[in-house]
Amino acid sequence: MKKALFTFGAVGLLVSGAYTSTNAYASESVNVVTESQEQAVQEDLMNLTLEKVVNRALTDNSNLQILSYQLDILDRQKHGAENNLDDIEDLLDDRDDFVFGEKAGYYDSRDQLLDLLEQLGPKKELSEMQMASTKEGVQTLVTSRYVQLLALQDQIELSKQSLEWLEEDLKVLKLKNEVGLVSKTDVRNLEREMESLASKIDDTQATYDDELLKLLVDLNIPYSENITLADIETIEVAQVEKPAEIKTLIDNSYTMKTATKDVEVAELNLKQNWYSGTAGRQTYQIQVDIAKEQVTQSEKELTNSINSLYDQADTIYESYQDVQRELSYLEEDQNRLRIQYEVGLISKVDYEKINRSVEQKEAQLEQLKYNYFMVQKQIEAAQRGYIS
Repeated sequence: MKKALFTFGAVGLLVSGAYTSTNAYASESVNVVTESQEQAVQEDLMNLTLEKVVNRALTDNSNLQILSYQLDILDRQKHGAENNLDDIEDLLDDRDDFVFGEKAGYYDSRDQLLDLLEQLGPKKELSEMQMASTKEGVQTLVTSRYVQLLALQDQIELSKQSLEWLEEDLKVLKLKNEVGLVSKTDVRNLEREMESLASKIDDTQATYDDELLKLLVDLNIPYSENITLADIETIEVAQVEKPAEIKTLIDNSYTMKTATKDVEVAELNLKQNWYSGTAGRQTYQIQVDIAKEQVTQSEKELTNSINSLYDQADTIYESYQDVQRELSYLEEDQNRLRIQYEVGLISKVDYEKINRSVEQKEAQLEQLKYNYFMVQKQIEAAQRGYIS
């Protein structure tokens, strides 16, 4: 019996049997366990880590699901075409009673199926590359958002600490004003600085809340004020060696592989439609030329992206070294002033100033660590083929 071209049948699952009282009890027990497990999952999602966020993003992403469906459709089309091709070839081999023109029709159908199978190969490769690239993109995006949230958290904490320091300074300044050592203008200027910092804290907190909400929506996690983000345990800042030859990175990138495959598809379309007339052939030739130009353009853009990425890594590393050196100087001063404070040579106010400077410099170092970590992850993704 001849199969219909590309017809997909629905697969039904028949389940027979009746529930006994034992089955009903077992079902209730399963429901209790399931609810308990669900509660455990929700509690687990209150304490997020970078690993949890990335894993959830990759397993609960609509774009990846759509690409998976598309790959499944291509597989089904290929399977259907192969089955129909086998049927036609069997029919051509077995029958010898064709009426006039009938055999030619079967040959035409066979040729169409062969063309289709030839097209489905590169189409599937393109979809597989898109799937792999999208996974890398999702991972890079959620990693960036997570790191940004950690950085915002640190900014908020440092700003709050700075506000507490200013409150202490204000108390001292008011006492000095009472005895005529400073003017009311000095007091007011500090109060304005505190108001500005408090407003900045509110703005940063609002940004944090917005970014957290976006991340949770993407991860399909209900918003809660109790959600915590775990720190990234270890970030080792080291100098990144740029490859002497970046062409390998370019050629192995999903962008370049896709552009090259697009040329292959365009050339295949030209070949299969060579006899479609002069106008049609010219149209397909133009598509080939466009695809080849896109390869050239992609190579330029990828070259710039890779160079920029490694330049960022170098800049961050140099800044980190500078800040680390400045911190070591401050720590030396801190130790010296601590001794002076303990023997009564300087006041607590003067000693607290150096402590604040050390904490601010340490916070600056942490921000650079986050920046480095993100660039490092982008370089690792580039080495796997994803260049944004």
